[in-house]
Amino acid sequence: MLRLKLDELYKDKGLTQKEVSKATQIRESTLSGMRRNSKESWDVHLLERLLVYFEIEDVTDFIEYNPPEDVESYLDEYNRQKEEYKRIFGKN
Repeated sequence: MLRLKLDELYKDKGLTQKEVSKATQIRESTLSGMRRNSKESWDVHLLERLLVYFEIEDVTDFIEYNPPEDVESYLDEYNRQKEEYKRIFGKN
């Protein structure tokens, strides 16, 4: 539902992932995961570093939000996963 627009930024600025990695001191493998949107969460410090590097003032130029079509099903799945996490790890 949240998607980083790194591919678009790389293309718009004519940059490679390697160049961005070197300039921001963010590992290429980390940037790759962020670009593929394969993570469920992102380190806010890395996001801030990228926003500064790309000189982005409006976060919607960096992160896209696509709301779920079925909010009730989404929330049910979230609650199911939360309960499973608590069962496995004994945490809230």
